[in-house]
This record gives sequence, C-alpha cells and structure tokens, in this order.
Amino acid sequence: MSVKLNIYGGEIFNRWTCIKEVEPIKYGRKYFRVILCKCKCGNEKNVMLMNLTSGKSNGCGCTMSESMRERMTIPIYEGEKYNKLTVIKEVEKANDKRKSRQFLFKCDCGKEKVISLNDVRNGNTKSCGCHLMNIISNNKYGFKHGFEGTLTYNSYMSMLLRCNDTKHEHYYNYGGRGITVCKEWAEENGILNFVRDMGKRPSKEYTLDRKDGNGNYEPSNCRWATKLQQAANMRSNKFIEYNGVSFHQAEWERRLGIKRGRLWSLISKGRTPVEAIDYINATAKK
Repeated sequence: MSVKLNIYGGEIFNRWTCIKEVEPIKYGRKYFRVILCKCKCGNEKNVMLMNLTSGKSNGCGCTMSESMRERMTIPIYEGEKYNKLTVIKEVEKANDKRKSRQFLFKCDCGKEKVISLNDVRNGNTKSCGCHLMNIISNNKYGFKHGFEGTLTYNSYMSMLLRCNDTKHEHYYNYGGRGITVCKEWAEENGILNFVRDMGKRPSKEYTLDRKDGNGNYEPSNCRWATKLQQAANMRSNKFIEYNGVSFHQAEWERRLGIKRGRLWSLISKGRTPVEAIDYINATAKK
C-alpha cells in the first residue's frame, strides 16, 4: 500500500522548490499529481510529482542552457589542429538552425572547408572528406588481385565505410562510438593484409564479426561467423534452461523452428522463458 506524499510548499527536489499542488492531469485512464515549482534560476513551471520524486526532472533546463553558453564561448585559436583539420577562422553560420559554431578549416590535403566545430571536436569529421576517399581509392584496385566484387571485398569495404563515412547509415554504431579499423587494414594494400589475417569469407552465410563488440576491427578481435554464432556472442542473448537442457536464445529459436526474435517477443510480454517455450510447443502441436 503506497503512502500519499503531502506537498505543503517549500519542499526541495534538486533545483526545484515546490510552491503548491495544482490540478492533476490525465494520461490515459490515470490521473497524475502536478506541483507548481520554482527553479533556482527563477522560472516557474508545473511538474508532475512522480518526476520530482524520481529525479527525472531536476530543473527547468537552465543548467543545459548554461552549459551550452559555456561551449559557445570556448576560445578557439587560429592554428589549432584536430586530426587532419587546422583552424583558420570562425565564420558566420551558414544555417541558422544549427546552434554549433562554424569554422573555416584547412585540411592536410590543402582544401579549405567550413565545418561545424562540434563535428570536429567530437571526431565525427576528421578531414575535408579526402581521408575517406583515400581509404577507398587505395583499396579500389582490389580487382588487380582478384578481390573486387567478391564476398570478401564487399565485407572489407563495408567495414571501412561503417567506421569512416559519417553519412553511412550505421556509422553512429561504429565510427560514431570510436570503433576503428587497424592501420594495416586501412592503409594502402589494406585488402591484402586483411585477407592475409582473416582469409577469404567462406560463404554468404558468414559475415565479419568482432568478438568484443566494443573492440576495434583488428586480427585478434575479428572472425568470420554465421548469424547464429554472432547472436550467441551478443550481450543481450541470455542462456535459457528448459527440461534440464541449456542453450542461448538464438539456438532455442533454431531448434524450435521459429523465426528470430519470436522467443524474446514472448518473454518481453511477461512470460518466463519456460512458459514461452511451453507456449510455442503447444501452439505447434495444434
């Protein structure tokens, strides 16, 4: 049985000070208590009581604004270098919708380009674009060695793009997380070094897998693996024991003859792993 928390005014939750309770608001079929609060900065706002007590709301957002103002006033000097880019000068924002400061940079290749300071400082942009093009062009000659168009070459180039091309759809989960390709695989003749270390991709059923999902692409951390093997390597994949036998989730789905994710779908809806397997077995017999 829950105890009602009385609000008298003056209670403090992080940067909020409670003033008084106001009319509750309705979400779906439930009503939620709302408190009129005053932030340390002086702003007043209605806040749901559960957000106050849980710490989900700790202020009106003023601290974020202060942090942003600090970033906007950090001095950046001519000649500062970020990877292959050297600062020339700050320029007016070409796009008013972007809050990030814009600078004119000179790349090591000689090209000048206006780039967002945030993108440069967080490492999303390391050059004017020539770095990625050099990696690709250095390995485009794969046809000379009989690799262009092969499964091995396709996997190799996909690896490079995921880690270096900020426009790649999966960059955020690879290069954006700091995942890199080792020097020997990324340099000129990289495709040859890659095949020397990894061998050719066995078949379409195999893809390039990192043993440590947070590690880089390098010989000691990579292997050719099937989707089933990769699924077993995922941190989210739990072992499930049923009738004294234990397999990981992906293996159970294979043995039960159901599509991937079906078992987890049943578990996420409230069934225990054993109940989920019982349910699958029962429906399969009908």
